[in-house]
Amino acid sequence: MKKQILIFIIASLTSYVYAQSSDTIPKKGSYLYYGQPKIEDNSMFIEEAFNQEAGVIQHISNFIYNGGNFFYGYTQEIPLADVKQQFSFGFSYASFKKPTDPTNSNVKTNGIGDILLNYRPLVWGKNDWALVIPRFTVIVPTGNAQYGFGQGGWGGQFNLAVTKRLNSKITTHYNAGYTVIAKADHHIYSADGTPTLAYEKNIGTSNVGASAIWLVKPKFNFMVEYVATFSKSIEDDGKLVGLNNSIINPGFRFAIDVGKIQIVPGLGLPFNFTSKHLDGTGVFFYLSIEPAY
Repeated sequence: MKKQILIFIIASLTSYVYAQSSDTIPKKGSYLYYGQPKIEDNSMFIEEAFNQEAGVIQHISNFIYNGGNFFYGYTQEIPLADVKQQFSFGFSYASFKKPTDPTNSNVKTNGIGDILLNYRPLVWGKNDWALVIPRFTVIVPTGNAQYGFGQGGWGGQFNLAVTKRLNSKITTHYNAGYTVIAKADHHIYSADGTPTLAYEKNIGTSNVGASAIWLVKPKFNFMVEYVATFSKSIEDDGKLVGLNNSIINPGFRFAIDVGKIQIVPGLGLPFNFTSKHLDGTGVFFYLSIEPAY
């Protein structure tokens, strides 16, 4: 179940990175008061409070490698008429290390995850004291829950993203949200790895996070992100046990402009903690391709 929850957390955290808005009269202390940055919508684990402008569709890819396990997430973001409304969808693919025990021949080690359908209305924009965007998500159980690629039940997620620019060089982002999965599956495995559905239980997960972006140069940024999730794990006896995960992710990103297309690669080194104990480190590759149509 821990592997199942890890994939769900990664898929949830890496499926939302949001784009640009525009206002006309910047107020003192507002986002645009300090000028328009060249890069602003390309975080890794933290959700930024930007929507796409009309005519701009963003394609986001996330790659994570951790101890032989590989994860890929894709999100496409589509403005609905203008920057005030945005729809996006995301899906993922994961590949786990093969079991060292040759008797576990039935264990499936790769597959797609659950699909996420997202809607984001802009509440406060770049001319306000802070940018504020809530997100409402439907989680479609397309992943194979037998082997940890999905939760096995329909779900919903709410997340609130707040962006506050402190000065011309530092921008901060804050997240808080809650996820619920109805009738999440828990399987028990035989000696050869064959799964048997043992329990279906409702699971709730809360999340908080924050990040700081340092605009070292117009097209090069350093960042540090922190995110924590507080969830429940279904044990083999059916009990729900608290499971707390957190990630500290230092990284950087840079922009390459090719005509009307902006390409933003990024690299992070996430430190993963389970119940305050270091659970390992990994490598996070980020790639955004943002053409203007």
